[in-house]
Amino acid sequence: MSVALDGRAPWGDVGPESETDKAPTVLYRKVGNSYCYTAFQLPSLRDHLEHENKSHVTVEYNVFATFGHEGRYTLRSVDGVLLAVGNRIVQKPREFGGQILLSGDETLSCP
Repeated sequence: MSVALDGRAPWGDVGPESETDKAPTVLYRKVGNSYCYTAFQLPSLRDHLEHENKSHVTVEYNVFATFGHEGRYTLRSVDGVLLAVGNRIVQKPREFGGQILLSGDETLSCP
């Protein structure tokens, strides 16, 4: 996925969850003309990504299903930094995300 360390994604700024937070780090991928994204607040991971200075990183998700239907998901790892193993949280990234639909694309399957 692509990385925006300053909260500035191709579709515009991704704001913090509250007025006291700094701009989140945003992980995103383009699907058609639209985007799937996950934004998070975890200073140690942001510092790691800034130090590595990569525009793209490998991201793994834990996807939880109920009766065969995908439901919520959490970040498992970003650029090899482990955040969660199943339901067990290793580092809490305060994440949020979703999809940005552009140019008439239909609902995306994110993550």
